[in-house]
Amino acid sequence: MPFLETALGKGLATARHFLPQLSSRGEARLITDHRPISSSPNFHDGGRFWLWVVVAPSHSPKQLEPLEFTENASKLAEFVHGEQRFTVDYSGSELCRFKVPNPAHPTSLAAAHHVLWVHPNGCVVLQWGLQTSPLPDTRNVELSLDEIVAVLGHMHRAAHDPRFAAIHARRRTEKMRRLDWRVGLTPSISIVDHGPVYWRSLSSSTKLPAVLPTGQNPSCPVRGFAADKMTSIKQGATVIETFGPALAQLLVDAGYTGGVRESVRAALSGIGTRQVEAAERVPASEIGTVPSDTTGSAAEVTAASPERGSTPAS
Repeated sequence: MPFLETALGKGLATARHFLPQLSSRGEARLITDHRPISSSPNFHDGGRFWLWVVVAPSHSPKQLEPLEFTENASKLAEFVHGEQRFTVDYSGSELCRFKVPNPAHPTSLAAAHHVLWVHPNGCVVLQWGLQTSPLPDTRNVELSLDEIVAVLGHMHRAAHDPRFAAIHARRRTEKMRRLDWRVGLTPSISIVDHGPVYWRSLSSSTKLPAVLPTGQNPSCPVRGFAADKMTSIKQGATVIETFGPALAQLLVDAGYTGGVRESVRAALSGIGTRQVEAAERVPASEIGTVPSDTTGSAAEVTAASPERGSTPAS
């Protein structure tokens, strides 16, 4: 908790003995409760390689009327999904969900390329389906660090766009409010009759750490990478200040060593200056030795990757 929050908390605790009603009102306005981020999902193994990016106000805002919330959530989805064609998967007073569908399975949420969840408490969850490249002589795959940091940069811009603040009631001190973030990455997916498939390495247009152990399975904490350092982030924090701790732990938990800090800074510094090259889409039927008769089955659906060119431009 930031120093100012601690000091305010002690002051209000003292005032509570003398002016309990005023103290409670001040605490409700000044002390962050971190409740909106609790809408964040657990970053468990999924049916595909998801990059999860979650952002929420550190303090609970008042909620909008349902009609205004759903309309404003749609405007935010237009910003986040950009030029990608998306559909409204669910819209109600407690949640709006928008997906970029897989044309082969347009009604399937699990097979969607990307999914955006918008909550009336201000919490926004992006599930971004990462593109994969097969590794030789194995069923495992490689992911693009360029794509990962491009998505992080895009969500950083979204969180500072007026359409993000518009999904909850207006607050006079909105620009001073802090944000809570979470970042997670699915370490493995399951292919029917073939067991788990892991991402084993990263490609990047910037320098990666010197050492990557062979045979180590990547992992992701349930609450995301460096969750304790992703709380109460200032509005003016840069992309590096916001995501540096999470990206560093992502590399460490994948086994990378030797120059991790330098690699994180190089990768995040490139946001806004380079164009991300989208990797070829690799369905599960092309990962390892999955038989051709799995076409259209759960094996192909669970690992379908985004369309080429769907990565947000940095």
